[in-house]
Amino acid sequence: MSEPGGKHVDCHELGRRLYEFLDQELSDAECQAIRAHLEHCAGCDDQLRLEERFLSHLRDCCTADQAPPLFRERITIIVRETLEGRG
Repeated sequence: MSEPGGKHVDCHELGRRLYEFLDQELSDAECQAIRAHLEHCAGCDDQLRLEERFLSHLRDCCTADQAPPLFRERITIIVRETLEGRG
């Protein structure tokens, strides 16, 4: 699909640039070309929605301020044992 300014995005190109698009690392023209492709390609739109859900789930699960207390305690013990083994 050609866009104003000569940008062209096909399914392969969108797949290659999808995370850059989701992370807002592309130029305005590149984003516009990808959005235009998504409007006309249900398969790529489905892939985008899947990746958005995955990233959202990853953020929800992996961005806690602190690890659970038991996990922190276990890591502390492992680090101490490792450091004592070096001495």
